[in-house]
Amino acid sequence: MQQVGQQSSRGVKLAGAGDLGRGVRININGTAVSYAGKVPVQVPQVSAKLWMSWNFAPGWEAQGGVRFAGQAYTDYANTQTRPGYTVVSLGFNWQPHPALGFSARLQNAFDETYATIYYDGGYLLAPPLTAHFAMRVGF
Repeated sequence: MQQVGQQSSRGVKLAGAGDLGRGVRININGTAVSYAGKVPVQVPQVSAKLWMSWNFAPGWEAQGGVRFAGQAYTDYANTQTRPGYTVVSLGFNWQPHPALGFSARLQNAFDETYATIYYDGGYLLAPPLTAHFAMRVGF
């Protein structure tokens, strides 16, 4: 293989987390990148995530988050793009005993149709609304 070009980028990533009081916790991060020359394929130049949790009663926690990915180029010439997308996820945890816990999660909670990758003339679609249930047992 022979190197036929070069690429450089500049960007910033910011992240933060903290307790807002009354059992509420927040995690947030974002990234913005700019490139000199062509932009890498399938890489959004802007992305962000927000996740919050709330311990609203002993042993109970509600969670919710939003994830954003900006548009991305789908070809090396940077002439075609995949649209950006925003996805919401929700969840609950219940721990009735230190050795027993249950969780329920909804990914893509609003059942949005969006493409994560474009290749060979077609899009790879993200999963639709998906529910996950789990039980944790310690002994």
